[in-house]
Amino acid sequence: MKLKYRNILFVLGLVVLYALGVGIRREVLQAQYRALGESPAFTLESALHFRMIQTAMAGRLPEMDFSVEYPSGVNVRRTYSIGSEYFYALTARCWPSRMPLAERIRWMEVLWFCLGIPLMVLWIRQAASSPAAGWISGFFYAVAISSVIRSTGQEISRENFALPFLIAHLAFSARAVCGFPRARLWAFSSALCLSLAAVNWDLVQFYVFLWAVAGAVRLLKGGFVSRPAFRELWLFEWTALMFFSLLNPYMRAHGWMISPPMLLACGVTAACILEQRPGVHLLRRHYLLLLALPLLLGIVIHTAVSGSYAHFGELLWAKIRFLNHKPADPSLLSFSQRIMWVPALHSTTWAQARLLFPGLLGLTLGAFCVCCFYQLRRAQSELFQFVFFYGASLITFWFFFRFHVYLAVFASALPGVLYGKLKERTPALRWAFVLLAGCVGVVEARNTLAQPEQWGRTNVYYRELDELTEWFAKNGEQKPVAANFGVSASILAYGGSPIVLHPKFEGVEIRRRVERYGEALFKGDESEFRAWAGQYGAEWYVHALGEFSSRSPELQMRYFVNALNPPAEAAARMFEFRPEEGRWFRYRWGNRKYRVFEIISEADEEMAARSAARAEEELQHGNLDNAEYYAVEALKADDRHTGAMNVLKHVGVLREQNFMSGHL
Repeated sequence: MKLKYRNILFVLGLVVLYALGVGIRREVLQAQYRALGESPAFTLESALHFRMIQTAMAGRLPEMDFSVEYPSGVNVRRTYSIGSEYFYALTARCWPSRMPLAERIRWMEVLWFCLGIPLMVLWIRQAASSPAAGWISGFFYAVAISSVIRSTGQEISRENFALPFLIAHLAFSARAVCGFPRARLWAFSSALCLSLAAVNWDLVQFYVFLWAVAGAVRLLKGGFVSRPAFRELWLFEWTALMFFSLLNPYMRAHGWMISPPMLLACGVTAACILEQRPGVHLLRRHYLLLLALPLLLGIVIHTAVSGSYAHFGELLWAKIRFLNHKPADPSLLSFSQRIMWVPALHSTTWAQARLLFPGLLGLTLGAFCVCCFYQLRRAQSELFQFVFFYGASLITFWFFFRFHVYLAVFASALPGVLYGKLKERTPALRWAFVLLAGCVGVVEARNTLAQPEQWGRTNVYYRELDELTEWFAKNGEQKPVAANFGVSASILAYGGSPIVLHPKFEGVEIRRRVERYGEALFKGDESEFRAWAGQYGAEWYVHALGEFSSRSPELQMRYFVNALNPPAEAAARMFEFRPEEGRWFRYRWGNRKYRVFEIISEADEEMAARSAARAEEELQHGNLDNAEYYAVEALKADDRHTGAMNVLKHVGVLREQNFMSGHL
């Protein structure tokens, strides 16, 4: 009976902690609403995600989407990690229909993500063999801004859908190796959740690499021989990942099966199988060969052959080369390095680290040192995994701010793991650590809730963006638009016009398009930029003002294309400073941030020339009505065609003369 009540209290505690996590995230989002005066629109990839959810609610996602990367289009399942769209589409129907769809999705985003909080408790409770350890880690994951900042629902994120699966995988794997009944069921559940995380978010590949390295270390230490449960769990997880790598179109298209993490995992698996065969005796050099060769093969393939994630490797090399500081001279970097070295893949500064981890970073660094001491003294492989995951995430976080999502997970886990080790020590030491963790928890919670409005996206011109998309919804006529990748997704999602560029840089083709766009804009004149837009059939161009701002030039397109001081005839200078002077770009609308230009294409120019020639011919034959008609048709195609304007002028003069002679 006592155990029953304890279990009931434990479940109630999980519910309370879950509600706390949801409440904090909704409070931060409401602060954004109050600061902006309205519910903000989704932007960037989030806007494309929202559009896909709307499509999924109406039916099945299409195989090809020709509105993105117009006119060639993209294969939807090979371009995006499809999965969460159908979940949100299904659950959105369960909410009151009077609630806006965006608000329903934001609620589901938070409710789903926060499932990771009780799963964190269950994971650390099992891994540290202590319920109190689980509560410590779960509380940090619930309130720390490093976990909260990207999970409020302000934007839809594939990572937020994948992370609960990832933490569930960690919780199930901890249970699978602890000798519980139905260990194979837990191992299967762990493998399934890891695969679902990988399917729904491509950057789970980072965790898979850590998982593969940890498996290789366990193999070399003989952990698979001494603990068969680890081998069985590994084989389940490796098999599931290989199966989904073959089955899932996105993972196939991006070479998951031949990626460095998966090939390293293949080497570990081969060694696991070989060392179990009777009569086979593997020496240390055999193990190293089985691990090193597949890893090197994967690096070579993804560097020389595959272009899917090569830009990440390029960027990492540049950061190592320049000691994690972006050079002021863009010529020292390649285009991929320049354009990727921006938020959120920028290098982390100490100020940003303190802002995101005000108390947790210091606590976890101390816990990391203590756990390393335990690991060195007792060689506990389970503890090594926590130390390695945290250390690797911390190093990666300094290179790529974006990876704070992983550091938030493992930084929340590490204090709980340390408490599980300290419970073997004196009660005074254990309670001192609990007091310290409690103080850090208060610091983290206060940091999150003191000024919640600062944690939203503050670099977006929401009002101007809404005005722009409303204008396109009314006037764009669903004609293709050339716009920078920061605004194009919103134009498609809310304005309904196809877009030439989009913010999904994993594909080689879109990176090439963006590079050529920037070069034509800042290095070419108006005719060269029109030629670039014309090859994709763009009929509108949207220019975002601020491309020549002296503030943060390293974040502007002119830096990306190595044109910090564009020539005087550059198209960008005309769009920025002389919008009315364009010969082939007609200024139609603008606000404080955006300007819309209608493009006079080469085909329009040819049509105008033919109509103007016909108008002159009719004028010469004295057919004033026909001359006027063809002149107007020419001006519809090119409203500054001088020949057509001259015809109209002559028609007007002749009609006035005829009128005067008739009265005389």
